[in-house]
Amino acid sequence: MARQKAAELKANASTGKNPIITQQARKAAAVAAATNTFEKLAREWFNVRRVNWENHGEAANHNQLKRPQPPA
Repeated sequence: MARQKAAELKANASTGKNPIITQQARKAAAVAAATNTFEKLAREWFNVRRVNWENHGEAANHNQLKRPQPPA
């Protein structure tokens, strides 16, 4: 792992990339991937779709999202 990071830093330095900026971008991508949870995506889907549902459909689907989900 450490050798891979060292090789990556050396390659970035040889192409003129700033290693600090590269590391910050890598960390930001990891944070973005970690925050893409099923719950967040399900709520986004729900909010997009709810405008086309009648009241009973919205309530039923919202209750489905509230139920505990089994671990993956």
